[in-house]
Formats: sequence, structure tokens, C-alpha cells
Amino acid sequence: FVKECTRMNKSNDGDPYRYQSNTDLLNTLNNYRADEEEYLDSISQNLQRTIVTAKDMNAHINEHTKLLGEIDNRVQNTTTNIQGETKRIQVVSTRAKVGFLWCIIVLLIIAIVIIFFVL
Repeated sequence: FVKECTRMNKSNDGDPYRYQSNTDLLNTLNNYRADEEEYLDSISQNLQRTIVTAKDMNAHINEHTKLLGEIDNRVQNTTTNIQGETKRIQVVSTRAKVGFLWCIIVLLIIAIVIIFFVL
């Protein structure tokens, strides 16, 4: 189509269709329409494939969004559990330190008592 128009526009008389009969002009127009229909059909097929692809992508995105929501909930639950366990460890650690200090105090008292009785 483009080549035909370019060839016709290069003619010296300015009207590329001047020497064509009505039948030739009609055939040329029909050829152009057929080409346009072919191009439009091709575009339509590409659009249909694009629509199918977009729907598939949308389904995958929705599934991934659901999975990410579940992961987020699990991460929040795990974070809460870790914070609770950290507090428990701090309490146990504090109690262990206090118990260790009492143990040292008792041992020192025993050592002092032994020293006084031995001397």
C-alpha cells in the first residue's frame, strides 16, 4: 500500500489516479480495504491475546497478594511471640542474677563463720 502510494505520488501529472479506469480504482480501493481488514484482524487478535494475558496476570497478582497477606500475618504473630519470649528470658536472667547473688552472700557468711570458729 505504501509503495503503491509512493509510486503514484511520483508521477509528474500530480494526480496518480488520472489514467485509471473506475474499475481499476475500485479494485485499488478494495485492495486497500482488504489490507486494512487484515491489519485490523491482526490487531484484534493481538488485543485478544493481550486481554487473556492481562487476566492471567491479574489472577496471579491476586493470588500473590493473598499469600503476602498470610505471610504478613505470620510474621506479625512470630514477632509477638519473640517479644514475649524475650521478656521471659529477661525475667529468668534477672532471677538467676539475684539467685547467684544470694548464693554468694550465703557462701560468704559460711566462710566468715568458719573463719571465726577456726581462729
